[in-house]
Amino acid sequence: AVEVWSYLSFRGLDATIVQFRDEMRGQVGRFVWEYFAKRPALAGCSCVGERDGGSSLAVSPFASYEYAQMLVECARSSESCTADQTSCNCSLLPLYLQWHGHSVTVVGIRRQQSGNKMNDFLVLFDPRKTGQVVKNKLRYQINTTFIEISTNELLSKKKDFQIILTTTRMLSDSKREECKQRIKCLNVR
Repeated sequence: AVEVWSYLSFRGLDATIVQFRDEMRGQVGRFVWEYFAKRPALAGCSCVGERDGGSSLAVSPFASYEYAQMLVECARSSESCTADQTSCNCSLLPLYLQWHGHSVTVVGIRRQQSGNKMNDFLVLFDPRKTGQVVKNKLRYQINTTFIEISTNELLSKKKDFQIILTTTRMLSDSKREECKQRIKCLNVR
């Protein structure tokens, strides 16, 4: 995760590593859910409707570190931060998820109610899956077009994991220089 963060920062992209440890590992589903909910009040978004036909990225008003902190607080909360808000139309960048020995790109999340419990399934692209595996899955299993991993399965790996959250903000030259001295990492326990 540090190498990917370093590359993104070098290229001038605003990114933060969120390290999930100990009991907070169980909140990764809520963190990802709040991220992909795209709620204006949480993201600080001021968009109303689509901008330029929805094809361009609006500049994020918050830096990735501030945004990650807000999402962590929402994940820790017993109630959703987004329950009564409307969704915005701004584009979101995927999340980069890494655990010991493997990394994936998270492009969404699906929730499934099972009794009193909500199960989260991360929708992702996995480099372990060859193009042919994904192509076959798309062709023969229309209802499961993406590869998914349940957060319960992720937690069973008994490892800490990191998410890299990137915003659409570009880093100034001085901020890029700061990144050379200090990694932007939020350690969540």
